[in-house]
Order: sequence, then C-alpha cells, then structure tokens
Amino acid sequence: MLCYPFQQAIVFTETKTSSPNVFILPLTNGEDFALRYTHSIHLSDVTEHYTVEEGRFRMRYMTYSDTAIGMPATAEKGQTLTFQDGVYTLTFEQSYMNDFTLYVGDIDLDLSLLYDGEQLALKETLTRGHSYRIHVEKLSFYDMIKGVTL
Repeated sequence: MLCYPFQQAIVFTETKTSSPNVFILPLTNGEDFALRYTHSIHLSDVTEHYTVEEGRFRMRYMTYSDTAIGMPATAEKGQTLTFQDGVYTLTFEQSYMNDFTLYVGDIDLDLSLLYDGEQLALKETLTRGHSYRIHVEKLSFYDMIKGVTL
C-alpha cells in the first residue's frame, strides 16, 4: 500500500545536480494552476494558466501587459491574441507538454504558483539560481514523504 501510486502531483525536480531536491504539489482540489512572474525587463506581471490533463500539462492561456522582448505581439497558428483593458491574453488551442524547465532567477522579482486560491512564493522554497524540471506524476505515500510538499 505504501508503494502504490495514488496521488497525482506536480513535481519540481532540481536539475544539474547529482543529489536533486524534489518539491511536490499534490493536486487535491482540481487540476488548474497558474505560474505568475514579474518579467525581468518589462517589470510587469505575466501569468501562465495551465491544466493537468492525462498526466501532462496543457497551457490554456497567458496574460501580460507589455509586448516585445520575449512577449508576443501577434498570435501564431492555433493561438488567439486579444487586448482588453491594457491586458493581452494569448490563448492556446492545443498546447501540451510532458514537462518544462523553470529557472528561478536570483533577483528580487515575483515568482509564484497559484493553486486552489493560494499563492505560493516559489523563491521562498526553491533555490535561487537553480533550474527545476516540472512534470506531473502519480505518487505513492512513500514517494510523497521523500519530497518536500509545497
């Protein structure tokens, strides 16, 4: 029973190290979450909205207030870009990922995970200047106690 995978979770695994730290966000109240960060050049908020579907991430849409330098001003195939009340919303029709890498910059700008009405300040838990592979996994009780719960 201790080794049976039962709990779906978002797992943050530190990269580029032989002894990676692992952080776990159990998905106990839905599969929708968002990452919010302050763009290092524009100094404005960017929020990326995701859903976990069939063990992978689906990027649904992102919102931001400035274009250029890393932020799209036009939509590509399979995307829709709208602008309303000073906010761009880029919506993705079918954007799936098994995982992605998050770099935690060593600068005093926001990096938060939004889930179930809570805001988790990732720079207070994850190590600044390190990268993390983020993926979805079904975990056993044993797996869950090996990692740090966010």
